[in-house]
Amino acid sequence: MIQLVRASLIVCMLCFVFYSSEGQEPEYPFITIDELSDISYPYSSEIIEVNQAELATGYWIYYSVDAELKDAPLVIFMHGYGGYNPLIYGAWIRHIARQGNIVIYPRYQRNIIFPKANKFAAKASQGIQDALEYLKTNFEYQVPESAKYVGHSYGGTIISELLIRHADYDVPKPSIAMLCAPGTSALQGGRLDSYEAIDPSIKLLIVEENNDRVVGNEFSRKVFKEASEKMDKALIINYSQALYSRYYDAHHNVCYALDNAFDSDLRNYTTNRALEVGQTDELDYNLYWRLFDLLSIGNEKAFSLIYDKTDFPISTDDKEGLDDLFIIHSDSLVTAPE
Repeated sequence: MIQLVRASLIVCMLCFVFYSSEGQEPEYPFITIDELSDISYPYSSEIIEVNQAELATGYWIYYSVDAELKDAPLVIFMHGYGGYNPLIYGAWIRHIARQGNIVIYPRYQRNIIFPKANKFAAKASQGIQDALEYLKTNFEYQVPESAKYVGHSYGGTIISELLIRHADYDVPKPSIAMLCAPGTSALQGGRLDSYEAIDPSIKLLIVEENNDRVVGNEFSRKVFKEASEKMDKALIINYSQALYSRYYDAHHNVCYALDNAFDSDLRNYTTNRALEVGQTDELDYNLYWRLFDLLSIGNEKAFSLIYDKTDFPISTDDKEGLDDLFIIHSDSLVTAPE
């Protein structure tokens, strides 16, 4: 059971994208931005939106026009602070929906001031409950016992609380949870004193950015260290990297993946910042999207790649200040194409 993966973009791609057994072709080839539109999806790119997001307890629902909704798997997508305009993550939401998932995007904020952060989890949970009620009423949706959760920044903090209190908040139990650059910056609201009570049956993946000047790594390390050693958990550190003749800066908002079709016309500092720095690029598909896909699919190789340290040579290191730190090494190098 792997505890921490300290990986640059190159190593992440080698281990999660280029991995193959001896004598076999790679199963997860590197995808360039020009190839994104050629990905073979089982469902249509036409995405239906349900917009009930006027209030802080509001929500958006997204699904492919030809998806089978009655028994569709459920993804809860939790935005970061002020990120209540789905265009910020729209390309990723579309990618998830085209695989047959129903995506619920709770709003949880009226604006960037209200409500207080210690109310975020309750507001988000009410939005999830109301969205599920809408789906049951209109599509006879069979609410699954568990759902897949993914969240960015403060959204990762909210999910961290739901990993413990999902029953109290009456939302589906997380089966997997992916926290992208989770944290609270200078705010402390919504943080628990301890995360030792996280359900150990949940598979937890945390992705840090080494150049994160917004939330840093304090919160992600806290959650990772306090979560049970009995659970499958991994912490991946994405490092700024020159790859394929391009430079990828591992900043706080790397997982932004803009799609104007999801624009709710809401504008605030977060949206304006996303419009400045957000882009959908190779890093989205090959790191963030790919990792969540692997977790969601749940095949044996996916879990082996992410969680089983015996698949790769490892060594300990003290640089990150954690006990039992493991680094994945590879004898191969990724080089830019001619």
